[in-house]
Amino acid sequence: MGYNGEIIEKRFRSDGAELWLAVNNQEQKVLLLPKKIGRDKLRLEIVRALKELNPLSPKVTGYFGVNSVSFQDDLALLEFDYNEKLWNAWEEGKLERMTPKQTVEWLELCGVICQSMAQAELKFAGFHPADLASLGSEEVGIFDPRIREIFTVIDPPAPSVEAYLPPEVIRTKGWSESSYLYTAALVGYTMLGGEHPFYLGSSAETIHAVLEEAPVDLRYLAPETGERLAKLLRDLLVKDPSRRPTLEAVQREVSIICEDGPDATDEEQKVYTVKADSAVKKRENLHKIKRFWRVGRWGIAAVLILIAIIVFERPGYKPVIGTSTPPDQVVSLFYKAYRELDVLLLDETLAKGVGKDINTMVTWAYVISRYDPNGDIKTVLVLKDLEIMGVTKDENQAEYVANYTLERYTGKEERVQRRSDHLVLKPAKGIWRIISLDSKILNEDITLVDEAEP
Repeated sequence: MGYNGEIIEKRFRSDGAELWLAVNNQEQKVLLLPKKIGRDKLRLEIVRALKELNPLSPKVTGYFGVNSVSFQDDLALLEFDYNEKLWNAWEEGKLERMTPKQTVEWLELCGVICQSMAQAELKFAGFHPADLASLGSEEVGIFDPRIREIFTVIDPPAPSVEAYLPPEVIRTKGWSESSYLYTAALVGYTMLGGEHPFYLGSSAETIHAVLEEAPVDLRYLAPETGERLAKLLRDLLVKDPSRRPTLEAVQREVSIICEDGPDATDEEQKVYTVKADSAVKKRENLHKIKRFWRVGRWGIAAVLILIAIIVFERPGYKPVIGTSTPPDQVVSLFYKAYRELDVLLLDETLAKGVGKDINTMVTWAYVISRYDPNGDIKTVLVLKDLEIMGVTKDENQAEYVANYTLERYTGKEERVQRRSDHLVLKPAKGIWRIISLDSKILNEDITLVDEAEP
């Protein structure tokens, strides 16, 4: 089934993204955004989600919602109202930076979307730079953020998903209006300042930075930013969602900034331009120090920092394993954490440096599950048919063998593995932990996207 209309022209952005100009069956000029949906078992789930993706109302200038969806081979063709500015700016490339004026427009659009989502009782996974639509040098638009959310598993946006998760979502408290506004401000800060406010490294480093680091004053990165706009973004990026401005307060502040102007005065620009290099270098040095300590070059001190990271990731988190926890229960808790993507509990069952591959796999799956506001994506990592058998056990050591089936989906392939783990536990200071984990793949079926049934 192809597009029920006439495709007039195709334009390509520098990153390969396409936008098509078409005339639909009602003889209206429209824009089509082609998106690959593959042929794997998630195809039906994506198709279903797209068909339910009605545009938000009321429509506002700069918002691009999907009017209809058609399918052609392995593509979904998302139809939008024709917008001359979007069409003309497409080949200029993806928007890399925003001006203060565009940033205010962005916050205004995000506020309207938050309102519309709330009125329709819909949840979504916040905002991301991938949602931005360039409308030329002076204006900015936004694609419905649910589009990016639907395609995240098969086409993860860059920067990484975890870089745009609010602290409370990482801590499993779920999405809220405050969370949405946090991500709107995070995109605004990044696009106006030219860099993310937090250190982006490995998944663990990024998550820790989001949870703990404070952003440098935006005016050091973009001296042209007015004080009021910089303060609004800073207030929206506080870690505690209860201390962030409400949507109504943000909309009032945006109106004032629009009226007074979002740009800094000449004198303000001079002050922050002079201090900019020093402030940025201090932050870079801090990041270097943190990275240096994280790689464990300072032995015990590094261990203490890692412990602090774990504690900070979930305030009030109480260790589950204690001196009274027998080794067989530790093994059961390990597979419970494995199945439920509980990163902290998993870490608690393992001695330092043990099970890195499994830890990384579970962390990745956890981040993807946090990204989906409804928790609907269940095929990323599924552990089932678990059997645990004791091998030997005395007061100094216990050994177990666990057999199970693991289903993994990476977006390009699906792997169904039958695995067998050999676990060795020893007590340290009276607490049993897994000190050796040998995980073997007994057999594996791999289904590539192109080989799967449509």
